[in-house]
Amino acid sequence: MSDPKLGPSVVAARQFLTRIHVQFALLLQSLDEQLDRHGWAPTNDNVTSRVGARLNANRWLANYLYRFYFPKSAGEKSEQMLGVVIHLDPPQGFDEPTALAFAARFDVAQTHNNIWYSWTGSSQTITEALAGQAEVVTVEHSVYGGFLPRAIAFRGQVHRICSFSGEDDLRTRIVDPILAAETALGAKS
Repeated sequence: MSDPKLGPSVVAARQFLTRIHVQFALLLQSLDEQLDRHGWAPTNDNVTSRVGARLNANRWLANYLYRFYFPKSAGEKSEQMLGVVIHLDPPQGFDEPTALAFAARFDVAQTHNNIWYSWTGSSQTITEALAGQAEVVTVEHSVYGGFLPRAIAFRGQVHRICSFSGEDDLRTRIVDPILAAETALGAKS
């Protein structure tokens, strides 16, 4: 850091990242609000994990954001789940951030914690498998098993996130399709 001219660029880059983070926060808040109106609540307030506080610069920035939702009426356990994983570092085949939107079902009600495993890479694998699909499609367990190993069914779709233009776009491209996908997976009585 021996270049004194670098200072203004560092400040500008930090301000740019802040503006991007604000935009993603607004998108996720809108997603929360829209799903809340349909009876779904996020599992917690987290949007990222594995961002480090130690001397490892590769862990100082989030490379993905997520929100997982369960029916509000289900209590602490549910056989249903909705989710969105935003890959800020795009998976193979993409040149911009992507959003993996999905619905999943379990044969036995799961607690809202600890139902996913090594999901960073696994969700990228699902995203790569869904690349180019125009509709929400069923995904085989061999593709989503590392992400949600206990799920018995999974339907999802991938979106290029920078093309979203507002709340209506979010509703028509993510909220309505994943609610329909959850219904298509079949409700257990």
